[in-house]
Amino acid sequence: MKATFTNITYSGGQAYDGQGGFCGSAGANKVQAEEIFQAYVDQAVAHAEDLRAVSAIMNEIKPLLNAAKTGTDDAIDAQRKLKKLLAHRQFNECLERLEYKSEPVWGLSIDERKMVSEARATVNEGF
Repeated sequence: MKATFTNITYSGGQAYDGQGGFCGSAGANKVQAEEIFQAYVDQAVAHAEDLRAVSAIMNEIKPLLNAAKTGTDDAIDAQRKLKKLLAHRQFNECLERLEYKSEPVWGLSIDERKMVSEARATVNEGF
């Protein structure tokens, strides 16, 4: 029994000579660097304004986290404030832009990467 493959044919010659190759494959593997740059760089590189916004909110959150763990009446108020800060739209949008595929983006120092990771862990904990 003979197998027939009609969707791919070889036209002869060597691909490195610029001739031949598989019919229908012209440029299939060609990727434009500019297209990649435009589509993905903004997602993979840190922006200073996002870093400042997340840093400012994290500076507010840290004392509240300590207060929320005390078990006093102040802890209830601290937990309420924490929930409000962690649900803040701008904070979450900035944090999302500072992550790419669940990791801190390029261009961050070690301390900044640690802060982004701590911020994500705090949001995921969800007070």
